[in-house]
Amino acid sequence: MSWAPRSLPTSSRVASSARLGRPGIPVLVAALASPRESVAKAGRLWLDRQLRGWENLSNPDAQRNVAALAEALAAEQDAFSPAARLDAARI
Repeated sequence: MSWAPRSLPTSSRVASSARLGRPGIPVLVAALASPRESVAKAGRLWLDRQLRGWENLSNPDAQRNVAALAEALAAEQDAFSPAARLDAARI
């Protein structure tokens, strides 16, 4: 199954991607750029859950996850609306 972060995710795809862990990060970040409020909100909520979950991981795992998130945010920043940029900054 291919998870292309440039395609607009749906709310159900966001939830499915969150269950993938680190490989799903690009889809969660792409959701922040969605013009659909429900999808953008789902992306924000799942990213917040991911971050809280990473607090309980060993340091090397948490660092790799945060690095993957930072890379995904940087790759998508040009697609973000002002509101999405604010959400990304809060992450």
